[in-house]
Amino acid sequence: MQPAAFGATVVTDRPAEVAAFYQQHFDLKIAIDLGWFIAVRRDEADWELAICQRGHETVPAAVNELTESTNLFGLRRR
Repeated sequence: MQPAAFGATVVTDRPAEVAAFYQQHFDLKIAIDLGWFIAVRRDEADWELAICQRGHETVPAAVNELTESTNLFGLRRR
């Protein structure tokens, strides 16, 4: 498998605050902002950091049950 892109997802109760942190400290730009889901990246990089609202229906139930910070990783195939 040759991945086309790599992404990590942070699951949090405060997506906007987490996105602001990465914008301020790592100069990442918002690529998508749906409120419950925010993707940040650097220019035309082939990776992105997704930030997802804990409790959203797209987050697996086992992940939603965790109370500490949660990270998910994924690869996108070409």
